[in-house]
Amino acid sequence: MGWVRKFYAGKTVLVTGATGFLGKALVEKMLRALPEVRRLYLLVRGKRLPDGSWLSASERMRQEFFRSAIFTHLRRRYGDRFDDFIAEKVTVLEGDLTFERLGLDEGTFDAVAADTDVIINSAAVVSFDERLDRALNLNTSGVCRVLELAKRGKELREPQGKPAPIFAHISTCYVCGIRNGIIPEEPPDPTGVDEEIAELTRLCRSVEEQSSDEETPPPIRERAMREAMVDEGMRRAKERGFNDTYTYTKWLGERLLVKECDEIPTLILRPAIIESTLREPEPGWIENQRMADPLIIGFAERKLVDFPGDPDCVVDLIPCDFVVNAVLAAIAMMGRGARDAGRKETRPSSCVLRPVVIQIATSTQNLLTLRDVVKWCVEYFERNPLLDRDGRPMKVKPWTLPSLDKYRRRLEKRKRFVELQERLAQWLSFSPAAKQWQRRLGVVKAALERLEYFLGIYAPYTHFKARFATDNLQRLWESMDEDDRRNFFFDVTTIDWRHYLQDVHIPGLKRHILRIVEDDGAADSIQTLPDLLAHAAARFPNKVALQRKGRGTKDAGRDGEWVRYTYGELYRLAQNNAQRLAAMGVGRGDRVVLCGDNCPEWVIGYFSASCAGATVVPLDRQWRPEDIAEIAQFVEAKAAVVGDNLADSI
Repeated sequence: MGWVRKFYAGKTVLVTGATGFLGKALVEKMLRALPEVRRLYLLVRGKRLPDGSWLSASERMRQEFFRSAIFTHLRRRYGDRFDDFIAEKVTVLEGDLTFERLGLDEGTFDAVAADTDVIINSAAVVSFDERLDRALNLNTSGVCRVLELAKRGKELREPQGKPAPIFAHISTCYVCGIRNGIIPEEPPDPTGVDEEIAELTRLCRSVEEQSSDEETPPPIRERAMREAMVDEGMRRAKERGFNDTYTYTKWLGERLLVKECDEIPTLILRPAIIESTLREPEPGWIENQRMADPLIIGFAERKLVDFPGDPDCVVDLIPCDFVVNAVLAAIAMMGRGARDAGRKETRPSSCVLRPVVIQIATSTQNLLTLRDVVKWCVEYFERNPLLDRDGRPMKVKPWTLPSLDKYRRRLEKRKRFVELQERLAQWLSFSPAAKQWQRRLGVVKAALERLEYFLGIYAPYTHFKARFATDNLQRLWESMDEDDRRNFFFDVTTIDWRHYLQDVHIPGLKRHILRIVEDDGAADSIQTLPDLLAHAAARFPNKVALQRKGRGTKDAGRDGEWVRYTYGELYRLAQNNAQRLAAMGVGRGDRVVLCGDNCPEWVIGYFSASCAGATVVPLDRQWRPEDIAEIAQFVEAKAAVVGDNLADSI
């Protein structure tokens, strides 16, 4: 066992932002590859549902988080024990980074602080143009609220001879702002950060006051306030040399952390553009469209034939699994280093002079340019075009990279032309044809506005020239032994970008984002219904297979509620019931009578008997009980699966 795994033995780790893309991958990796971890605390907010009801953090994790496709490998490994395994390893804390003590009561806060060895702060508002007040509250001030947990842990743990918790803050390489050249792995200067945050807080209050006209209907007032907050955030970010509110508030968060971390052993981990996994737990796993994906998908669907960009622009992609492995290895390195320093200088192991910054990026060791991305995406979709609604291939056109000025002029020209047509259509509004024309123009106008939005968000990144130093990352990799390198692989020099884009990332987008399933040949081995079910459960474990509104047995479904079973649940139930039937002596070639209402449970019963190898004899539930019993005797049925309303009478 390498030193990375040894470090985590018996440790308790707290993760914020676990429901995010990177957070899910971190949790899955620790559960899968670090069985020695004692416990994971996941700080999660509850969720307000569209119908106004409240979904608790625990229910949210059960219904949404652990049903993610990233946990398919673990579900297969543990089978029926998966839920028990999760309950043994994971504690969900209902909290919120925007509240003091993270929304926890004082007793829980202290208990968690005393118990936690490692804190991974992965929570963030990741929208580039989020409202300034919300981004400031979470990306900046939220960092300090999580840090307070580490400080409280230090107070409670050191009298017991335990080291202070390691604080690992997930930031982004793009806190560098608009710069050129090589960006070093250095913490930012915290000078003046309190004053800047105070100024931004006053600005947010001013925007709120200006938008608080009591005579304006609440929905309109809220929308106006949101737009004003977004505009102020983007304006202030650009004034300070940043592309957007996200990177600006993440930079402020780093500065605040450097100022406040004191003697807490602190890591600042800066990934570049995190995209789909390269290797584990499956190649191409991704959730939601990441930074580069709207452009790739827009091109493939022929909604975007060009976009302004510099062909030599640095596109610093990093696979998600590489980020996860580097983060876990870096934390272990800090734990090992602090321990050694403590032994050598006979001082508490928490005494670390300044935060360690590690940039998890590829541009200095394995450069990828926008020219490469365009070339290989075009090449892929020429060979593998998407299909339109009628099943016809959508042949892609060459993807061009015009200059930003030329593109803006062309966009303005198109907008003016649409406005001219709108005035003409308004003048002819008495005609039914003109009204239909107005509707079409509305669609075109909305598309142009969306394109203008993408231009403001993405153009800075399609002209980015800076590269990120990764000296600390490389030293971390070189310090690892062979066992840890195998289990926590992140050598960026090994990435073949053409292979990654064409064989991993784009197929992953098609599976997980566009929901396009490409047959990998496994379907050729399907010969029976159980084979078909196993195939579906492997490919779509979290998709709904059966549902019925009204009565049901699952979770005591009530009238008016949907009773749903995913393919994964259907497969597990069928296998469990098949084992029970086998214990009753039912085997291959035996007959099993099936009689009940038209409901999901009927299908479960059918697959259960099929998986046991039996022949199913379905009977009409409206037949008389004595007729059903007589047929069961006639076919020499070994067992009967019947509905509750028939069980007693038969």
